Parts: sequence; C-alpha cells; structure tokens
Amino acid sequence: MTAVTTRWALFGGIPMAVLVIAAAYRAELESRPGGHKHRAVLVAGGADAHWRQVISGARAAARNAGLDLEIQLPGRGDLQKLVRHDGRNPRDELAGMIVAAEVLGVEPFPAGLPQNVKLITLGRDLAPDKRHCHVGPGDFAAGRLAASLLGEALPEGGAIVALAPDDEPGRRQVCGLRHALGVLNRASPRGDGAMRYVLESALIASSGSPLPSSLRKLIDSRPRTDVVIDFTAAPALSVLDALRSHPAAAEAELITLDNSDAALEGVERGDVFAVLAHQPYHVGYEAVAMLARMHRDGRLGTPAPGKGLINVCPRVVRQREAAAYRAAQQAHAMDEAA
Repeated sequence: MTAVTTRWALFGGIPMAVLVIAAAYRAELESRPGGHKHRAVLVAGGADAHWRQVISGARAAARNAGLDLEIQLPGRGDLQKLVRHDGRNPRDELAGMIVAAEVLGVEPFPAGLPQNVKLITLGRDLAPDKRHCHVGPGDFAAGRLAASLLGEALPEGGAIVALAPDDEPGRRQVCGLRHALGVLNRASPRGDGAMRYVLESALIASSGSPLPSSLRKLIDSRPRTDVVIDFTAAPALSVLDALRSHPAAAEAELITLDNSDAALEGVERGDVFAVLAHQPYHVGYEAVAMLARMHRDGRLGTPAPGKGLINVCPRVVRQREAAAYRAAQQAHAMDEAA
C-alpha cells in the first residue's frame, strides 16, 4: 500500500507540475513586447489637482493588476475611437473603460461596446443603464459622517443648519444627515424631552443667489444657529464671513465639503471645525481595481449593467488630523511624479 501510494504521489504530481510550468511560460510570453496585453482606458474629467490624484491612484492600481492603463483627457478624441485598436497590436485587448461624468455630459456615449469591454463611470452617475459599475462619493454616507461629528462639535445639542445642492446627490446628503440625527436624538434625548439636535436644511440651486446671502436668510429665520454643515462646497472663508457677521451665528461651527487649501488652512487655525475631504486617489484606485477584478473573473465577477456601485466616503479632517492629511496628499503627489 505504501509503495502504491508513493508511486501515485510521484507520477500524479507530474500533470500538476506541467500545468504550473505552462502557466509560467504563458505569463512570460505575455510579458514580452508584442505579447498579449490587457489595456484599460481612463478618460479623466480634467487636468487639475483633483484629477491628477485620480490618475495617480488609477496608475497605482494598474501596476498592481498588470494592466496597461491609457490616460485620455477631455477633448483629445471621441470615445468611439478609444474602443478601436487604432493601429495597436490587434492582440492588445481592451479590458475596459473608465469614464468621468464630466466627459459623458459633453461627448457621445460609445455605442456598441463589445460585450467583453467593461464600463465604469466616475463622479456623477450619468449612464446608469450602460455602465457595469459606478465609483463616486457616498452622498448618503457623507450626510451620516457629518452627523457623527456633532457629538464633538455640539455635545450639548443645539440648532443645525445644513445647505446642499438642489440635485439628487444633495438630497441624498441631507437624507443621510436626517437619518443619523434621528438615531442620535432617539439615543440621547434631552432631559426635558425635546430633541437634542434640531435641523433646518435648505437646497440651494446652482443658478440661484450666492450661498452667503442664502445662508443669511436661513439664519435670519432662526433665533440661534450652532453648527452649519455646508454640502455645497462653497468657499469656506466666505461662509465663515457670513456667519461671523450675524449675531445669531457668530460662534457657530462650520463643517464643509470645501476641499481647497484655504479651507484646510482654516481647519489648521481652528476657524473651520472640519473638512469632509474627497479621496480622489482612492476613487481612481478602486475604479481600476474593480475593472481588473471584472476582467479577471469574467461574468461571475461582473455586475449586471446599472447594478455595480462603489462609494468612496469622504475623509474627516479636523485640526488634529490636518497634518496626517497633508502628508497623505504629499505621498500621493510623489506617487504621481514617480
């Protein structure tokens, strides 16, 4: 029995060894110039600092996944041309496309994408019926995240004013905030039975009056404002000026989605309580990583059109977290330069 078992182990392992060697040889062939490569196209929404970080994260994920990532900026050619090989090695297979919402708003959507080409959109979800996955900010989660800061910013409770864009993402942000405040009020009601946190929200049309004047009108209707949560990403210093000039809100704390250097400096000085910072590097990384998984796993790993969704929640940056946030930004910039 021992001899039979030993003989089976010896000769039964040969097919497995052959398979391993064949797989290694195939991988080596595919890594050679002219070999079979998988490429992906990222159509960015611009060339500013935000999109540079998106591209940096996408490139890092592409290196890890072994994808050949091509970066395309808006206006450098229509999306239809990117689907074709355009003189490339015909064996260079297009694994997928990652397209920014800013591009989808102005360029025709590529018709007749091959079934094996996966599509991921970034930013606003403008093509839910065509894309396999969408990677963007978690609007509902951002509202809940803002509410989670109130225990520190307003431990005794008080009056909160929330401003959001008059669109679907803005409504989701306010919905997330209201949901979390409801939980907080039920968990720790005031001794007199009143709600600990009282919320007044307003949706601001992008074409409407400037935010500071809208904010003043909202504050005028209330005897006191203790915290302002601004989801519109208006300049934080302008919002602060509007608050400080109003007696009923002069001491109000500000939580903002303004990701500018001026807002971050306001956090460092203690003028702004917190910034809900976007994470563009992680948006780019998650988009390419998801694309690589879909390409690797085929139909089993690919969501049905319109079903895939990855929310990249903002990062809280308070005064004590500002230095670490700046260090992370610098690291991403170095990764981009490399």
